[in-house]
Amino acid sequence: MEILIYISGIFTAALIVSIVSFIRTNKKYTLLLESNQHNTNISSIRNAEVNERLDEMMDIVRVIQNDYVPNGEINQKIEGFESDLSEIYRVAERNRAFSENSKQQLLNDISKLNDRVKKMGEDPNLLSRY
Repeated sequence: MEILIYISGIFTAALIVSIVSFIRTNKKYTLLLESNQHNTNISSIRNAEVNERLDEMMDIVRVIQNDYVPNGEINQKIEGFESDLSEIYRVAERNRAFSENSKQQLLNDISKLNDRVKKMGEDPNLLSRY
């Protein structure tokens, strides 16, 4: 009788540990998804703002090139605008690449986490203890 109580206590403890680890894993998973969505939203907003500014700057450059006679000072300003625009474009591309890399890494981490949870559920050693 004491052995049955001891064995049921071990099974109960293992079950509680498994449930707690599953709940923690699920919370981490949902937090990662929320974080990814937040980062994606911010990245999309910033990308849209940069594209709007880029379009405005390109319009200004076109107006300057079409309406004014190019002289040394205006040409220098135009070159400055173009270098600023190219820098903004490079920064936007880096941010986009970083966002894509972060998203891919997050998806990989989530799939690894799901695989580990599945493997825990399919583990014969773990199942035989219940």
